[in-house]
Amino acid sequence: MAEKNLNKNFDRTLIEVGNELTMKNITDLISLAGFAPAQAEKIKGSINEAAELFTQLKSESLLSSENVDTLIEDLDFLKLRKVKNILELYKSRNQLLVEKVIEEREKAKIPQSPPPEPIGRPVTPGKVTDRKHKIFISFSFKDKEEAFGIKDRIEKHFGDDSCWICTSVLGGGTNMDEEIAKGVDKATVLVCLVSHSYTASPECEKEGLLARQQKKKFIPVLLESVKWPLTKSDGEAHSMRMAFAQLIYIPLYEDKEGGGSEHFERIIKALEEMLA
Repeated sequence: MAEKNLNKNFDRTLIEVGNELTMKNITDLISLAGFAPAQAEKIKGSINEAAELFTQLKSESLLSSENVDTLIEDLDFLKLRKVKNILELYKSRNQLLVEKVIEEREKAKIPQSPPPEPIGRPVTPGKVTDRKHKIFISFSFKDKEEAFGIKDRIEKHFGDDSCWICTSVLGGGTNMDEEIAKGVDKATVLVCLVSHSYTASPECEKEGLLARQQKKKFIPVLLESVKWPLTKSDGEAHSMRMAFAQLIYIPLYEDKEGGGSEHFERIIKALEEMLA
């Protein structure tokens, strides 16, 4: 019952939001979302562009009746305050309903039986073969030395070759682009090493967008303090901004400043959960 009421309120709010958006607003939101060309064309060619935009955002898990925060942030970025206020009002009015829906879903979960123990020779810890290249390290070549150090530290936990990392400076060549595409295909999760150089790198953007299209998982790791939600050095929104906005970034640079390893351990924990 709670979910039905929440969805009704959500649908009514989206209609109200859609009525306020101009085609330019929708085009700007498409750009912020970093949609693939086919998705963008589908939205622009639709009879109801706003409704199709919301459909595509839902398909990318960037919008739901329980989570409107990413869209609120982007409306704020575009200075569309009236539309932003509509969503904020929805959020405040429906907070108790959202909590009720989440509670009902948790109660409805059926405990899963543990998988049977594998028969045969046990696998040596840290050398699990099916994790080969499941972790894709996305980085700017200006951060190459630090990236390879992080890769080595991760592989101490997950085994040799658990990470895929580009070993050549990209010159835009087809062969290297194909190798990167294969690396993304094979990966389960992208560890994105975010720095000012990363935000300015077209190659990093291409990797991220390709991974988004394939619905890969992301762990944004900050090598230095950058503006968040993710923004390019020229002030424009980064194409991965919406994908990252719903995630909790890991400020790894604080380990260097403090001489600890707390944030690196968070990377390992997140990877363990995503690769389980």
